[in-house]
Amino acid sequence: MLPQIKHKKMQPLIVVLVVLLVACSLTACDKIDAASKQNLVSDPIWSPQERQLLLSLSIRQLPENAIDLSNSYQTNPKAVALGSKLFFDARLSDSGNISCSVCHQPNREFSDGLRVASGKQRGKRNTPSLLGVSYQKWFFWDGRKDSLWAQALEPFEDSTEHNLSRTKLLKIVFRDPEYQLLYKKVGFAEVPDSAEIATWPDNASPNRDLLGLKTWKGLPTESKRRINRIFSNLGKSLAAYEATLKYKASRFDQYLEDLKADKATQRLTESEVSGLKLFIGKA
Repeated sequence: MLPQIKHKKMQPLIVVLVVLLVACSLTACDKIDAASKQNLVSDPIWSPQERQLLLSLSIRQLPENAIDLSNSYQTNPKAVALGSKLFFDARLSDSGNISCSVCHQPNREFSDGLRVASGKQRGKRNTPSLLGVSYQKWFFWDGRKDSLWAQALEPFEDSTEHNLSRTKLLKIVFRDPEYQLLYKKVGFAEVPDSAEIATWPDNASPNRDLLGLKTWKGLPTESKRRINRIFSNLGKSLAAYEATLKYKASRFDQYLEDLKADKATQRLTESEVSGLKLFIGKA
């Protein structure tokens, strides 16, 4: 009988011990969980030098507006308005169906989603996105242009794209009263009138076929200078519009934002972080 009595007396004690053990374990789990969360924020995954390097790669480090010393109109809102109209105008092609936006579609990150570009004819290369294009130093896949405005003009005279002569493009533009008004508002010095435009042949261009080149060379020197200057002004307006097309923040940029703010982040996977370490360090 005595052992049974002792067993009954110990039951309350056992219950108390179990309760204490459970309480202690829960408290310990809470501490571990809190420590884990703290480690997500403060765990030194990156050394101070690595952190500094990473933050320098953020899209936020880019200036608000890219600087092009050859284009004083790049941040001019009126040039942006003119450039936007030029960009989306399909009349600026020999077929009347090809605008800049055919290959650089806003809903496709200003590309076209095709393996090879297709304008008047099928091209030879992929259409690059225009997002952030004004921050580049060289243009086209082979880097043959060194300014955005010069790049923007080449497709007009390309037989596989817009397929226009230089003079034909200007005639289409300046026979439109709305274009005349937008052009004058920008403040360009060279403003052609209808009488001057009428003296230009339709097919004169230094960058087209042999006939177009011969016609171009036959123009008076002053006419060629004027046409080139006006043509360049249209390109600078297009560049002003394209300079408003900014890069979008990627997951990498969002990761850097969290890193800068010392916030817990899951923007990148563990394997991506490991790859990033290799990328900025020694593989």
